[in-house]
Amino acid sequence: MKILVIADSKSTRQQSAALLENAGYQTESPGTPAEALYYLKDNARKVSLIVVDATEDLGRTIETIRILGSGAETRRIPILALANDDETTVNDLLGAGVADFISTPATASKVTARVRSALRLRKAHESIEDKRMEVEKLNARLVEASTTDGLTGLASRSHFEAIYEKEWYRARREKDFLSLLMIDIDHFRLYNEAYGHLGGDDRIREIAGIIKKNINRPCDVAARFSGEVFAVLLPGTDLNGAASVAGRIRTQIEEAKIEHAKSPACCNLTVTIGVSSTIPAQKSIPNGLIYAADKGLLTGKNQGRNQVQVATDAK
Repeated sequence: MKILVIADSKSTRQQSAALLENAGYQTESPGTPAEALYYLKDNARKVSLIVVDATEDLGRTIETIRILGSGAETRRIPILALANDDETTVNDLLGAGVADFISTPATASKVTARVRSALRLRKAHESIEDKRMEVEKLNARLVEASTTDGLTGLASRSHFEAIYEKEWYRARREKDFLSLLMIDIDHFRLYNEAYGHLGGDDRIREIAGIIKKNINRPCDVAARFSGEVFAVLLPGTDLNGAASVAGRIRTQIEEAKIEHAKSPACCNLTVTIGVSSTIPAQKSIPNGLIYAADKGLLTGKNQGRNQVQVATDAK
């Protein structure tokens, strides 16, 4: 890693660089402040510290420091200023964003002490930033774990319920349709007995993938409701539209021909789907749509499974 030296005149850059190199540091002196800023566009990550000379043109130096402090890549690099030791100059430099200053005339011991201090500060800031990023990643994983079903990648039950309640009150407020599908894998207990629970998990994932493929809009939500039961929430969709989505899902699962040798109905896995839809009335309760879809699902199971049953009494 390098220390970048910025100064207006070539002689000043050379003197500052020599002072740093004599103290054992590797330097880079690309030129004037404008040339240094251009150099940093592609090389900021190679620079550990910036030393600017403020003895020649204080106004230009402060402008350069502010530009460095506003850059996405350069604002993380600490800046030391070589400056005359007067209160106004020091206050202006600190206000512009320098980490510290070295009063002139600069000696090797003074430069070494200030550079070491600035590099320690840089290391401490990087450690804090690394820990902050680790915490952010951990929080993101925790949020994902709480909102996503680990087996299928669909929404979790708790996340679905939160969205469902929000969409219910939105539909009631806007007098809009809200539809729900409740999907149950037929004779799944028998499937687990025949193929084992790991085989059952594979089939749940496969069917979840088919369901997800049929949910196209950002506002639609597919969730694993429990065990082998899935829920699909379709905001702004009437009963006919919801039944059409349910029909596609049922057909595609049937056409996938997932073997189920123990099924009393046929030789492949199938699903039964209950569909409900409503424009929520002002005094209606959110669970009404779920009760209706469950009722349709139960009717379909009682009438032989592998079908879509539409409930017309959702409130």
